[in-house]
Amino acid sequence: MAIFKARFPSREEIWLTLSSILFLVNVWAIINILRAVPSWILSRTIWEMIGIISYPLAFALFESILFLIGLIIMAVVLPRKILRENFVAMGSLAALLATLGMILAHIYGEDFGIWLVRDFGKYLLLLFGLVLVSWVSVYYFKRLAKTIESIVSRLTTLSTVYLAVDILAVFVILIRNIK
Repeated sequence: MAIFKARFPSREEIWLTLSSILFLVNVWAIINILRAVPSWILSRTIWEMIGIISYPLAFALFESILFLIGLIIMAVVLPRKILRENFVAMGSLAALLATLGMILAHIYGEDFGIWLVRDFGKYLLLLFGLVLVSWVSVYYFKRLAKTIESIVSRLTTLSTVYLAVDILAVFVILIRNIK
């Protein structure tokens, strides 16, 4: 059991990686929300707009946690040298690459709705590929790892605000659907 537990990242590493993932996903969600808000101002009440805004924020929280769980599982399963040693830098870089890929797919109109249901293995393969690219980048460029960890440690305050807003969005959705 001690060997298995030693393969898990520490709580601090998990929190720092989650904060970087939350930052990336929430920034993109907020950009998309802000693009749509001007069209809602005259046709919706404040409570309706809060409800509509809550859905992408709650999904951003769910997506961030799901991505983090995938990274943790890979840290446990893969050899220690690959993901566990620089978990924060590699996980954050993998999240950045995944986010940039999904932003490009969103901008150019790719539809991943059917892909999610039928071919979940493609997502896992994509995550493994991103971790591999992150590992190569961090392994060969040690300064990159230090820079990423420094930036991520500075993002934790803002990510804490995003986490609180995302949790509040989940509560808004629960309240709206219980009523």
